[in-house]
Amino acid sequence: MEEYDEKTIRIRRIERRLGEKISVYEHSQVSVGPCSLVMIRCNNRKYLIAHGSGPIFDSLEGDAQQDCKICPTNHANRKVLNTYFPFTRPVANTYKKPSMGLGDRLGEATEGHIQAIQNSKAFPVFAQQSIRELNFTHRTFDQVID
Repeated sequence: MEEYDEKTIRIRRIERRLGEKISVYEHSQVSVGPCSLVMIRCNNRKYLIAHGSGPIFDSLEGDAQQDCKICPTNHANRKVLNTYFPFTRPVANTYKKPSMGLGDRLGEATEGHIQAIQNSKAFPVFAQQSIRELNFTHRTFDQVID
């Protein structure tokens, strides 16, 4: 008989709820008090998984069963994350550090961009979008950031 650790059991429960296999963004895991969060991908869609309890768990929109909530990556949930994790808020390069633009039109490379620049002194500019680009893609600034 196969033994499963608690993490594997949680993953299997989420897969049953979504009806598909999932991929976990391991480097995205973070905790706030009794609630841990991690990003997953299922069927080319990304979700935020909240496990535990507490104010952040209660604030996130999503489908909750017991102590696990599957949350869409939407504007409301992005605002919750911005409240609890200041590093997720868009900020200006006020200290005039050397900067590096990291465009990711398809949303597939951001995790790699973060890892690549993590230990450098460069100021990353994620989701760099000009007004021209926003008009071309028919998106708003909030849609790009979300």
